Amino acid sequence: MGEIKSTLDLVMEKTSGLTLNSEEKKRLHQEDIQRRAKGFFLKYTEGQWQLSKLEQQIQLERDADQAALKHRVSRLMIQSLEPNIPQIILLEDLRVWLGPDFTQDIDSVRHILEKYRKE
Repeated sequence: MGEIKSTLDLVMEKTSGLTLNSEEKKRLHQEDIQRRAKGFFLKYTEGQWQLSKLEQQIQLERDADQAALKHRVSRLMIQSLEPNIPQIILLEDLRVWLGPDFTQDIDSVRHILEKYRKE
């Protein structure tokens, strides 16, 4: 009588010759970056991490992923700004996070948000 194989054994047997092409690998890597960035951002916004801890965690990532993670987290920070809620801490953290090249942009956003709240 033959051996009874588990579902996992059957799946592994059927997929043993399959490989990912470079486009699929790139897509999966981008999805992974997005998931990790979202996790980092949630820990920051929920107060588990201060900005310094967020920066430290990104520095611990592979060099090739650091810029992409910082970019994604930056986008999440900007997207989370809401006109009806004072976000002074987030704006100040963005100023530090993005650096002096973005000071004028952050000041403009702050001005727009304050103007919106007054109306």
